[in-house]
Amino acid sequence: MVPSSETARLMGLGKFSLQDVLDLLGRSKLAETNQKQLADIGEYTNTDRVYVFMNHLAEDMKTVLFSQIYEWSGEGIEPQIDNPELQNVPYDLANPRWYEELSRNRSILGEVADFPENERASLEPQGIKSLLVVPIMTDDFFWGFIGLDSVRQARQWTRPEEGLLRIIAADFGMSVSQAVLEKRLRAAENDIQQFVDIVPMGVVFLDPAGDFMYRNHTFRQVYGWDESTVNRLSDWWEHAYSPGLTQDAKTEFAAVLANLADGDSYTNPHPFPVLCKDGMTRITEFRAVRVGENLAVILTDVSDRIRLEELHANLEEQKRRNQLRQLESLERMAGSIAHVFNNQLSVVMGALDLLRTVVEKHPEVMEDFHLALRATKRAAEVSTSMLTYLGEGLEPTETVDIASLCRDCVEKCQEDSFDQFDWVVQIPDRKALVKVNASRMRQIFQNLFQNAQEAMVKGRMSVQLEVKNKEDYDGRRLCMLPIEWAPQSAQYVSIRVGDQGIGIPPDDFYRVFEPFFTTKFRGRGMGLAMAGGYLKAWNGAISVESELGKGSVFTVYLPLVEEDAAEG
Repeated sequence: MVPSSETARLMGLGKFSLQDVLDLLGRSKLAETNQKQLADIGEYTNTDRVYVFMNHLAEDMKTVLFSQIYEWSGEGIEPQIDNPELQNVPYDLANPRWYEELSRNRSILGEVADFPENERASLEPQGIKSLLVVPIMTDDFFWGFIGLDSVRQARQWTRPEEGLLRIIAADFGMSVSQAVLEKRLRAAENDIQQFVDIVPMGVVFLDPAGDFMYRNHTFRQVYGWDESTVNRLSDWWEHAYSPGLTQDAKTEFAAVLANLADGDSYTNPHPFPVLCKDGMTRITEFRAVRVGENLAVILTDVSDRIRLEELHANLEEQKRRNQLRQLESLERMAGSIAHVFNNQLSVVMGALDLLRTVVEKHPEVMEDFHLALRATKRAAEVSTSMLTYLGEGLEPTETVDIASLCRDCVEKCQEDSFDQFDWVVQIPDRKALVKVNASRMRQIFQNLFQNAQEAMVKGRMSVQLEVKNKEDYDGRRLCMLPIEWAPQSAQYVSIRVGDQGIGIPPDDFYRVFEPFFTTKFRGRGMGLAMAGGYLKAWNGAISVESELGKGSVFTVYLPLVEEDAAEG
């Protein structure tokens, strides 16, 4: 009985099917070599017949069979190569002993008359009087067997003859393994090439001399440069770049080659515009991979991505412009309402003052009088907040060391929050002088710290103060008040207050600085709007960056005041 483990191994060797090997060996020079080798063996050993059988699986993928694939017969000896009885023979039914012995790398030899009856039934019709069979092993796997038949007379096989046949079997096994391996490698190379041909990137291989060894279908389709035009790197530089970019591309490519070790990869830091054969320009990213002495270059057309990024930037800019127009309209409306409201409140407040002496004589209406007075004062506060948002009616400014003021506010907030939050504070010891109202600036910091704390239960709060040069300002903020702010002085101060809270929902992001906008259960939604108003009056600004679920960062910008000028 053939062990199931051996059957499983045969099942794993799909390339070792009978038809596959017959096809492989029949089309190669190996067939002629093996046939001649069998003839040489027969003549050298003075035997009548030499043959090779191969193991394979039946259609049920469970039964192991053996079939004759080669044979040499001496003069006057009837060949058996066309004998159907020697094809697709199951070991289990015909020769179970043979499988057991040969699979253990043992030989079968002797006179047929001494063999078991079931074996003689298949051997005697072939006229065999004695035989010598040794296994063909490939990587310690029982692949098949090679044998010698004596037909004219029975003979005793010597150890040198068995040793010689074993050497030949080993050589044959190596030849078959190599041939099948080469076929597998060719099939793998073909599979890889077919895959590379359909990937959506251009792929080329260059040899050490700079010649194109291979270019895939995508490269030809996208860039159009085929063998008729571009065969060397020199051709590529000449055709694929405008004159102004050729030297830059060459310089970068030379630097890549100088530093690229085997197996390393490199991607160009900025895409290059590449001229295609049809005259179009495609923005292309390059990745280079060293493969031995050769170089694989992968070209990715990112033109559509660049266009989408530009479109997105334009949409964001349009959104900023729309926001600016909305805020400008809101400011004009708010200013008008606040001034009208203030004028009317002045009349009401004056009337209430006149009525106070009269009302005091009527205790039954005093409670209503005080309710009206408190409501009028709250309305006045709202009106004042609106004017503050517009940058009007503010208290006088003074020169303040913003670093010291910010540090004091952080310490006060840390005391109030106990150990609830982890604080990362980066405030330099040097002075950073700005022109602000110190009391209102403290109010702005306290409001930012409170918002950060309310955005998270626990987590990290960060405060970072930096002095930056005007030239370092990137001018790209998703949400800023005033929207078009840019530093006017040579240097400015940047104070970042960050949290690890819930972040700002996308629908609310562009509304955070609007007056009366709030998502809290308490508060009027004027904290950030008033902060923007104060900072605007001080030639500063405030911005916000946020990612949902990860937190927010508010940044305050203020122009730096030179110390000498402040003293003057």
